[in-house]
Amino acid sequence: MDGLGSVKLMHAMLLNNYWQILVCPNHLKGYDSISFNTIIKNIFIEKAFIENTMNIENNSDQIRTPKGELITRTIAMPADTNFNGDIFGGWIMSLMDIASGIVASSTARTRVTTVAVDGMTFLQPVQVGDTVACYGKLEKIGKSSMRIAMEVWSQRHIQSKHICVTEAIFTYVSINDDGKPAKIKEPH
Repeated sequence: MDGLGSVKLMHAMLLNNYWQILVCPNHLKGYDSISFNTIIKNIFIEKAFIENTMNIENNSDQIRTPKGELITRTIAMPADTNFNGDIFGGWIMSLMDIASGIVASSTARTRVTTVAVDGMTFLQPVQVGDTVACYGKLEKIGKSSMRIAMEVWSQRHIQSKHICVTEAIFTYVSINDDGKPAKIKEPH
C-alpha cells in the first residue's frame, strides 16, 4: 500500500472510531468524563493531522520550493541559540544580509550597503544541527538601488525535509568610495 493509501485507511478507521463513540456510547462504559473528553480530543487532533497529511499528498504539486538561487549554506550551532534553545533570529537575519549582499555586490559591481529590510517574517524556528540555506532572487534594479527577495530554508538534522523558515526583502544601494550613492554599472 502506498503512503496515500495508508493515510486514507487511517482516516477511515479514525472516522469509524469517532462514529462508534457518538452512536454507540456503550463502548465507553467505565470511563469517566475526563477520559471521554481526552479520547474525543485525541480523535480530533489525529483527524486534523491525517487530513493535513492527505491534503499535502493530494496536492504534492503545490508543495513550496525555494525561490531564487542558493547563495550560502551553513549549520546552526549551539552558540547561535537564544534563551529558549532555538536559533537566534538575529543570527538568521545576519546570514540573510550577508547572502543578499553577495547578490547586490555582484550585480552592482561596486560597494553596496543595506538600506532597508521589508517584511521580515520568521515562519518556523531553526534548531541546533539544522542545515540553513539562504536563497536569493534579484527582484528590481533602479539607478543606484536594488531589491532582493530572500528566503531561508532549513533542513532538519538527519532528515530530508526542507522547510522555509524566514523570508524578507532586502534593499541595497550602490555606493562610491566616499559612501555616496553611485549608479549601478551596466552589465557586460
